Amino acid sequence: IQSEENAGLPGFGAGFPFGSVASFADTEPSTGHPLLLLSTLERNIVNFHADQRVSLTAYDMTAEEPMTSMRLTLMGTLKPVAAEDLPAAKKAYLAKHPQSAMWIDFKDFTLYNLVPEDVYWVGGFGTDHFIGYLSAAKYSYVQL
Repeated sequence: IQSEENAGLPGFGAGFPFGSVASFADTEPSTGHPLLLLSTLERNIVNFHADQRVSLTAYDMTAEEPMTSMRLTLMGTLKPVAAEDLPAAKKAYLAKHPQSAMWIDFKDFTLYNLVPEDVYWVGGFGTDHFIGYLSAAKYSYVQL
């Protein structure tokens, strides 16, 4: 845990990927570019300003064992939702995460689209399942 003693030290965590938990939603209609509502106070956004590469892993949270479920990792960049698309993006995000209505308009929160550049898919475990990289172009045509 970061303490006051090391909070300002240069190099604390520098160069290491930083995993975080973030809620996401799909756009309507679906683009395959997940919507994320993130605050400038979050470590993932602080790190994003130093290195714009991000990843998001999603899996079937209803599965008894996550390691045997389908999962997808999107690697790419975050793009703030354009002003003209913001009303529809807010509606789509709030449909999935209604509790976010309390903070979605706070000044430190921004809605982003994750724009995939690379995709890693694990189709399952123990039988014939595709496991490997997909191009972002192929991913954009996948129907789940």
